[in-house]
Amino acid sequence: MKIITLTTDFGLDDPFAGIMKGVILSIIQDRKGEIPQLIDLTHQVPFGAVETAGFHLKTAYKYFPPGTIHLAVVDPGVGGQRQALAVEAGGQYFIAPDNGLLSPIFHLYPRYDAYLLENRDYMLEDVSSTFHGRDIFAPAAAYLVSGVPIESFGRKIKHPVISPEFKFEITGDSAEFHIIHIDYFGNLFTNIPGEYASLLLKRSFLLTIGKAEISQLCYAYEMIPEGEAGLISGSSGQIEIAFKNASAAEKLKIAIRDRGQIEFL
Repeated sequence: MKIITLTTDFGLDDPFAGIMKGVILSIIQDRKGEIPQLIDLTHQVPFGAVETAGFHLKTAYKYFPPGTIHLAVVDPGVGGQRQALAVEAGGQYFIAPDNGLLSPIFHLYPRYDAYLLENRDYMLEDVSSTFHGRDIFAPAAAYLVSGVPIESFGRKIKHPVISPEFKFEITGDSAEFHIIHIDYFGNLFTNIPGEYASLLLKRSFLLTIGKAEISQLCYAYEMIPEGEAGLISGSSGQIEIAFKNASAAEKLKIAIRDRGQIEFL
């Protein structure tokens, strides 16, 4: 079974995501290929939030079979100078704008193969300046899943855009972090990797963001003191800021890209 996942910031009110699926299916049918399963990861990435889209890919890709194609279109630079990519990494494929969205994948798999989407044979005939998801990215996914070699799409490049926003580094006894995602429940996902949980358990620390001051890592949401913000090492592999039975985003008035500080005492 062949699989294509879709991640966008198109929302659910407009037909854009559905149009992309129609392009994929039409191309595959014309080539008499096997119809893949199309899986929506999400179409509700906040507008232009490439770091959130990258977070979703990092969280989800490992649960799909080898050879899965992950199509991600969060593209505030559409029609501009940014390039378009097809990438093979970790036994899977990623199609996305070269705007930092794939940074988490590049960090996980430094031995990736990245190719430009520049061969007009694998685009729609008329390429608009505002809907590359339909005209460039969806066709690339369709041709790739139907057997076109990834190197046929264009030149191989060595230095795609890798955003420093996805990295978390401790300098001395302190570090700055930021929010990369807010889930349906209002939990705040930081760019602090879950592997720092052991350090947070061993050392005294003070994490501050907005009006919140947090000094303890909890094992589960239920362990967070009532009415207080707490830290959780969540299933996504990131450190989260959460309230028990309440939205941390609403309680703290925090948004994606807001920054905080963690100090080790």
